Amino acid sequence: MRSRALKASLLVVALIVLFCIPASYVHGEEAITYVYDDLNRLIQAQYGDRVLQYTYDELGNLETKGVQQGACVYSISPTTRDFPSQGGTGTITVTAGTLCPWTAASDESWITVTSGSSGTGNGTVSYTVAQYTGSGMRTGTISVAGQTSSIRQMDIPYVITLYAAFTGYGLYSWNGTTWTNINILPVSMTASSSTLYAAFTGYGLYSWNGTTWTNINILPVSMTASSSTLYAAFTGYGLYSWNGTTWTQINGEIPVSMAASSSTLYASFTGYGLYSWNGSTWTQINGEIPVSMAASGSTLYAAFTGYGLYSWNGSTWTQINGTIPTSMTASGSTLYAAFTGYGLYSWNGSTWTNINILPVSMTASGSTLYAAFTGYGLYQWDGSTWTVINETLPVSMVAPRF
Repeated sequence: MRSRALKASLLVVALIVLFCIPASYVHGEEAITYVYDDLNRLIQAQYGDRVLQYTYDELGNLETKGVQQGACVYSISPTTRDFPSQGGTGTITVTAGTLCPWTAASDESWITVTSGSSGTGNGTVSYTVAQYTGSGMRTGTISVAGQTSSIRQMDIPYVITLYAAFTGYGLYSWNGTTWTNINILPVSMTASSSTLYAAFTGYGLYSWNGTTWTNINILPVSMTASSSTLYAAFTGYGLYSWNGTTWTQINGEIPVSMAASSSTLYASFTGYGLYSWNGSTWTQINGEIPVSMAASGSTLYAAFTGYGLYSWNGSTWTQINGTIPTSMTASGSTLYAAFTGYGLYSWNGSTWTNINILPVSMTASGSTLYAAFTGYGLYQWDGSTWTVINETLPVSMVAPRF
């Protein structure tokens, strides 16, 4: 009896050791990855290019076993989203293999996942962002399928959504329902999250905070803005940044073109190529000068003659189209590009989708695209529906950068 008891004890120990192995096990040249549920039941095993998934009934009995050829590959969209101070709702689209499980979780209490906290295969994560009464921008993330979607919330309400200049009428602001005249026609303009910057012939460069115009400099040669910083080039002076109170020279050269997003400026210089500026250092990221650029979040989109359209994530250039777009703009994780002979397309990081004919001009903010079409007027696109907001074509237009 003692011998049998000893054998039984050894068997129990062996079983305990067996079921307490790490989540990954190396078998020859390949690793087997195991996934367990809260009851320590095996629900997935990934071996080489095969994924096995197990499900159980209410009594804990093995119910089904599914097999998927090919390892689980996940993608999410969007990877960034901006919200005004009043908060709002958002969704994240998950693309995955039929048998590939995933979970979603927020790292901040003010971001709440309302549905889609877990799933298998393709799915959608819905969430809400609470009202913000603090100062400055706050950030949080939602982790989905091992990837991250960044949520940024400004300390200002989403009031003005577009600035547009119309010949014979002047400069107007659009709050989503009403057009308001705020000045004469500008020579050029750009906008940050809360400020419009406009240059007027004979007057100079002004800032508009929604109620007051303030002269901040002479006429610039060119300018662009991120969510909080204005970058402007002045003939004979070079390139400067403006933080709302102080001008700082950041380069003695006049750039050929510029684009800005978050805390990064991208500028191309004749004879030098394309550079990024992080607030303290210039770094060359390409020896070529792009034909056009657009930036959003941590991504730059640049078109190069003879090469096509590329995206830059801070370390790697990736070709996303072999054709040079006639115009493009970006917001959140979406690029909008117009191609001659093809029309207007949106790019979500993996797929091009035709959304309309060629526009005359366009700009974007948040999840909204504004595009002007000859013979039709000015429209806004919310991702599913086009809505006319003015029957007159604007000479120029810009949207706040969040």
